[in-house]
Amino acid sequence: MKNIAIIGGGPTAVYTLAALIASKTPIGVVIFEKCSEIGSGMPYSSDTATPSMMSNIAGFEIPPVITPLRDWLADLDRKSLADMRLSAEEIDAKTYYGRLVLGRYFQAQLSQMVSRARGAGHQIELRRRTKVTDVLIKRNGISVFWASPLDKGDDLFDEVVIATGHSWTRLPKDEATDTNLIPLWPIKDVHAIAGDYIGVLGTSLSGIDAVVAIADLHGDFIEGKNGMRWALRAGHSLPRIAMLSRKGLLPEADYYYPFPLPELNTLTEDRVLEESQHGQTGLFDRLFSLFIKDLRAVVGKDGPVLRDDMSVDDFVDTYFSTRMATDPFEYARSNLAEARAGHANRTPCPWRISILKAHEVFEMAAPYLNEADLEVLKSKLGSVFADNYSSVPHPSIERMLALHDIGVLEVIALGNHYDVENTSSGVKISNGKFCHSFDALIDARGQRPLGINELGFAGLVIDKTVKEMGQGAGVHLTPLVPTTGYIQCVALPILLARRPFVQGLASCAKLGAGAGQSILERVNNG
Repeated sequence: MKNIAIIGGGPTAVYTLAALIASKTPIGVVIFEKCSEIGSGMPYSSDTATPSMMSNIAGFEIPPVITPLRDWLADLDRKSLADMRLSAEEIDAKTYYGRLVLGRYFQAQLSQMVSRARGAGHQIELRRRTKVTDVLIKRNGISVFWASPLDKGDDLFDEVVIATGHSWTRLPKDEATDTNLIPLWPIKDVHAIAGDYIGVLGTSLSGIDAVVAIADLHGDFIEGKNGMRWALRAGHSLPRIAMLSRKGLLPEADYYYPFPLPELNTLTEDRVLEESQHGQTGLFDRLFSLFIKDLRAVVGKDGPVLRDDMSVDDFVDTYFSTRMATDPFEYARSNLAEARAGHANRTPCPWRISILKAHEVFEMAAPYLNEADLEVLKSKLGSVFADNYSSVPHPSIERMLALHDIGVLEVIALGNHYDVENTSSGVKISNGKFCHSFDALIDARGQRPLGINELGFAGLVIDKTVKEMGQGAGVHLTPLVPTTGYIQCVALPILLARRPFVQGLASCAKLGAGAGQSILERVNNG
């Protein structure tokens, strides 16, 4: 029987197991998860999320494991739904659910899969609260060292899949400034903050999560006829909160779009493959020109003003220009109204949809780019793509507006150069034009790319014990010592360095399916 270890027990592991148990030959699988919950993953577990925290993926976009999310929810009784702050009337394919709802879905799907797999003759073991401490390559396989509250040891496997998910290894100190920052995860660290003025680094959905977590401690968001408002609980006071980012922009509200997305006229995956045959030199420029051509064909009077000969810098500046010249909360209010109208009328915004599709094509093109062009894609054009696909649920924008309307929430633009330093009473941020002192500063910035050497496994060292090979679904680690074992890495932070837009549950499903299929090919070949 082939023995397989999956390190990490989140959605990527769930999708990996779903692929593996299709094997007609019995296999053994052990899933190692360092937390007490298994299946949910870091963003969706009760250790890191609260009932108010929203996901930014609609139900219909979540790849089903066994049962689609909507069908799973429809089968629950009213009490189970109420425990997740849901009613039967809210269940819809287009609904944006809370993070904890998704966590429970993946836990339930994992439990159902394990039952089915064992009934089919597979040996499945779930090891909760078990941290993998090292991975060593041996002649007869891959040894996984682990430690739990009650025991520790090591086990030998034929195959290892590293699916460790998100990691904030820079905390508790920021690498660039050596400043003490408070991590957003686990959420208990945010709940323990005391002070009258709190800063939040990051204005994306994670930044909104941080603000909501603070607000939830002191009051309640209430939906009324005149929109969302926030009500203070007796005996509480809400501190002032500032959200900080380089541009000082709030994310846009989720806009209506068809699914699957329509193809672009010229910038297609087939065209990328064709252009890649002409070499890396100039490849990005050729693809960018096709992108602008497609975008100009659909942009209307309300979209960005584009020129055929514009540079990437010109395009980025043009894309953000209206928002940069507008108060972030004024823009958020008008953008929310526009997004609601689009959903109500099922009216797509062609230029936004074209950008959304282009990001998928450029993601596919990233491995073909040279290092310089990849950096341009990540640092420049990537800012537009990230802003476009990171639109947030409408309630998230409503909550920010409700807090701003009572005078406790502001957004601050930091610019590209700023200083962060510890003070006797907290943390200070300045850039020569302003200086803000906070009682505490929460780090709600996104996941940074990691290298294999940063996984924390001393036995896996690039160019010493393993070598990164071409990326299929994930990264295949080729051992530099003789072994019969195989190692794959589908941890999103590792892939970010070369694939800057790999993110979300759709990527988890694709990576998990690819890793599982790769293993099954070897199982079937004996």
